Amino acid sequence: MTRLFPDGKAGRNELLCATDCFMRLTWRDTDEIAWALMEHHPDQDPLRLSLPRLHRMVLELEDFEDDPEESSEAILESIQLTWHEEVK
Repeated sequence: MTRLFPDGKAGRNELLCATDCFMRLTWRDTDEIAWALMEHHPDQDPLRLSLPRLHRMVLELEDFEDDPEESSEAILESIQLTWHEEVK
């Protein structure tokens, strides 16, 4: 998707990325995953989520593309704590 500025012209970076510039999330992108989850679940208290439920929520993100088996308790806790820090 190309973003248009008020004058109707696309930004330079958007033109360069117009075909396929969507960021694909992996387990290494814990901050970005936390922010995406905040956007998709604004009323959710992240500390009330079990780690298996959080894992499923990450896998359901449209931009997430990584091996489900590559996650770990430490990764999920990092996502959970980042999310919590951003909403408190």
